[in-house]
Amino acid sequence: MTSDYNNTHRAFLQAFLSHSTLTLSTARPILAAILTAHDPDRPVPTNDITNEELLAYIHALNSALSPFDLEIRSTRPQTRISSDRNGDPAASNNERVYALVNASGDPAAQLATTYSPEELAFAKRVLDA
Repeated sequence: MTSDYNNTHRAFLQAFLSHSTLTLSTARPILAAILTAHDPDRPVPTNDITNEELLAYIHALNSALSPFDLEIRSTRPQTRISSDRNGDPAASNNERVYALVNASGDPAAQLATTYSPEELAFAKRVLDA
């Protein structure tokens, strides 16, 4: 994998924007398809995508997204469920979930929600813990 921000990163960001959340198991086939399309002579099997490679892509995307007050953050599910709403059994494995979030706490961003400032502050404390 290249450390330079390139079209594979842009394609992964586009895929990330089309999903509400991603886990390693849902990101693997997406990233493998992107890398294979980038270099068709070197097909990348889904199982070759490691957690470290996913984290490297997320780190590169976060560097590119930070001027826009956006960030990809992760958390683990607090409850075990049999599958997520898309039928992904990864949620039952307590697998880390990645989501694109607004990192800005400015008043305009706070007005874009129906939650009170106290509820937002509480949620922020919970996510940052």
